[in-house]
Amino acid sequence: MAGMEDDGQTYLLPHPAFARVILTLAGLFAMFIAPFELWRGVWPPNLLSPFFGFIMLGGISVGAAFVWAGLAAPSGRLVFHDGRLEVHQTFLRGTRSWVIKAAEIEAVEVEESVSSDGPNDWYAVIRAAARDPIRSRPLGRRAAAEELAGVFCSKLGLKPPAP
Repeated sequence: MAGMEDDGQTYLLPHPAFARVILTLAGLFAMFIAPFELWRGVWPPNLLSPFFGFIMLGGISVGAAFVWAGLAAPSGRLVFHDGRLEVHQTFLRGTRSWVIKAAEIEAVEVEESVSSDGPNDWYAVIRAAARDPIRSRPLGRRAAAEELAGVFCSKLGLKPPAP
């Protein structure tokens, strides 16, 4: 079934280890290279020290954001069971799980993400009361997102979304 695993009940939202390593290494590189290259502009203090200091702190901040994305972004697994959805998120250190009943789900929709760099991505989105939306992996066509949203609805016993 459209994007589901072989068991027909599980949908994966992976954050692969390779992506984690690349993001973390890129962030560490930025955090190291910014002070290494710009320290001569900061010390000894001179008229341009604040300028170079600001650029150096910006580089360190961007690097820290990359490290955080590499270490903290979760991998997800959605498991559909008789009118309920089990959501499992695995972080670098630990797992968080919760259950959403079909009655708590407000809508299953198709959403477009506009991209200026190429074709737009489409997502099947599950919206539940008092929860952040759960988006599928990016899909290349609207028809694929509609098919996946239909699969989600059928697994949860909901009416499929209108096109």
